[in-house]
Amino acid sequence: FLLLISSFGTKKCNQSIIQSINQSRASSLKSLFSFLKSNPNYRADIDGLRAIACLAVVLYHAFPNRLPGGFIGVDIFFVISGFLISSILFRNLFNPKTPGKVNIIDFYVRRIKRIFPALIAVLLFCIVIGNIAFLPDEYNKLAKHIFGGSTYISNIMLFKESGEYFNESSNLKPLLHLWSLGVEEQFYIVFPIFLWLLYKSKLNFLFSLIIFTLISFFLNKNAVTHGLTSKAFYMPWMRFWELSSGAILAYAVNYYSDFISSLKDKITNSKTTDLITKIIFSSRFTKENKQNLIANALSFFGIATIIIGYAVIRADSGKFPGALALVPVVGALLIIAAGPSAIFNRYVLSSRIFVFFGLISYPLYLWHWPLISIGYIIEGQKPYAWIRAIAVILSILLATGTYLFIEPPLRYGKHLKVKAVALLLVLTAIGTYGFTEHKYQYTQKINSNLQLSKEKDRTFEAAYRIQDNTCLSKYPNWKVQDTGCYIDPESLDVNSNKNIVAVFGDSKAEHFMYGLKNLPNRDYLIQTFGVSYKVPFYNFMSELCGPGCKNQFLTASKEWDRAFDDVLRNEKVKVVILSHASAASRNNILDTSDPSSKLSVEQLHRVGAKRTFDLLKQFNKQVIVVQETPYLPIDPKKCVMRKFRISAGNCSFDRKIFDNFEARKFYDGIMQDAAKNYDNITFLDLSKYLCDEKYCYLNKDGKILYSDGAHFNIYGSTYFAKYLDQAIKTVLHK
Repeated sequence: FLLLISSFGTKKCNQSIIQSINQSRASSLKSLFSFLKSNPNYRADIDGLRAIACLAVVLYHAFPNRLPGGFIGVDIFFVISGFLISSILFRNLFNPKTPGKVNIIDFYVRRIKRIFPALIAVLLFCIVIGNIAFLPDEYNKLAKHIFGGSTYISNIMLFKESGEYFNESSNLKPLLHLWSLGVEEQFYIVFPIFLWLLYKSKLNFLFSLIIFTLISFFLNKNAVTHGLTSKAFYMPWMRFWELSSGAILAYAVNYYSDFISSLKDKITNSKTTDLITKIIFSSRFTKENKQNLIANALSFFGIATIIIGYAVIRADSGKFPGALALVPVVGALLIIAAGPSAIFNRYVLSSRIFVFFGLISYPLYLWHWPLISIGYIIEGQKPYAWIRAIAVILSILLATGTYLFIEPPLRYGKHLKVKAVALLLVLTAIGTYGFTEHKYQYTQKINSNLQLSKEKDRTFEAAYRIQDNTCLSKYPNWKVQDTGCYIDPESLDVNSNKNIVAVFGDSKAEHFMYGLKNLPNRDYLIQTFGVSYKVPFYNFMSELCGPGCKNQFLTASKEWDRAFDDVLRNEKVKVVILSHASAASRNNILDTSDPSSKLSVEQLHRVGAKRTFDLLKQFNKQVIVVQETPYLPIDPKKCVMRKFRISAGNCSFDRKIFDNFEARKFYDGIMQDAAKNYDNITFLDLSKYLCDEKYCYLNKDGKILYSDGAHFNIYGSTYFAKYLDQAIKTVLHK
């Protein structure tokens, strides 16, 4: 199949591409296009294919919902690279004047001149921005990846770190995209040696390349089949098949041309082909028309395959790369094989706009992701669309400048080997700097900064998991990890005539404890009971806790139920407040009174809500259901420490993030549905004190309200206690 498709218009591709690139010293786009137009051997459509690949990656990173499969553009790059670069190696090996000589030094000199200038510019930019705008821990991670990027081991480093490319934390890695450069350069360390061994062993090149490709492909596919998608994504030997597929096409084009020409003649002269063309077009085609028709068919199916891949392949499928990577690989092979005479190749891929983006595709690929990722880091969340749009525009401008003004003096002219050595030394120095900054200096700065923050004020002091002796003496089994309880001592005095308010839930009930406890002029007593992951339903618990701690949380949950029983029977308890972190029970909830229940999660929530509301109604308790406060997409600590932000908002985030939080909508909806049958239930929406129509805020009156991404600090607990107090007094006077 590869032999067949390789025949259509690709024989002179490699040589013409390399010649045109090496000879081009254009100082402007106008003169560059004039040069390309004057070179009859130049295949502009391959640059157009680069553009399709690069722009898809850029669009995916900036606006992933617009092109969900855009990340497969990297796989197209792999095919193009394998096709073009392997041709250099083939020409060296089969050069009649120096047969069997790889010219490895010249090969790497060309690689250094091609790859290093733009990479050095981007790494230096990241160092400058990192020193200006990053916090110490952020810069520490950046320094580590500067080292990885400069030594072309980013893919291995990223796999060792988390193994994830598509998760949220990856957005905070400005040099994440250098994994692909690592794979390519590792391939070009192994591949020349492999080809040289084939030559010396006198093995069949085409057969050996196919075996090499199939082994790599099946290693990749096997890893994905067994759930090792991260390994399949990052490890070089599981990606080599994509580059070697391009190498197979290049070898077939140059060294099986006679065989393919005869095969092509048989196809175009066959009666079957005549019949097909006559049926479809109602006319007899010439031989040239038939060949053009086949080329157009290859091009059409190639671009159709790629477009389908962009639209259908998903990052969260858990099946990529694997067999799905065949989609971009086959699509790229078909387009390259179609040749410049195919209509799509000639009029679309070879158009000036596509050629332009193809020529700047490498620096554009390098520039776009650091700019977008820096937005994620500085904003502390997904940057607003206008920030990402500006990052894309700026990356195009920087890529154009890099291609026109940084690369030419370093890639062309005199003293090329000296320039290559100089570039290698500069990149080595950058890598050494990154290693030193990560390993020795910034670790101490991180620790000293955090300690300084703790000593400066009580900004991040948590307002939950407070345990007092009064509560623990009454409920001794409460003393386990991630639980908190507080009881006003007077509430246990049988002679006290004050009303009692009891708060039940998980940590999102606990974080009201500090504010209520220290509320001035409070004329009622409080009891607060919180167990992490505890859905506020009687005889229910969430099961987020793993096997190692499930038993102790089950014990604490039973103690919670015992406290709930005591509160129900205590006539002085007039108000019960329920509060819950909805994500804790969204997908995993257990009815401890019926552990073998086969009901769905939603049905269990409805049973739990009804059971709890029935009991509270039966014992004449007024109920306040506190609707959940936002989970933060922003780290409050970094919000305080960071002095520079891109957007105008100060420690704020888009309200849509809160409004669209699926777990909150699920839990609130069930509680509101269940409450329709009761007249003793009030809902308190605290988000109206945190959010306006467009944004939600982490701070009020100059104070940060959160201790972490979900819970209030002592300022937040104090701030919201007054609103809880108002709601409590309202229901007490009903």
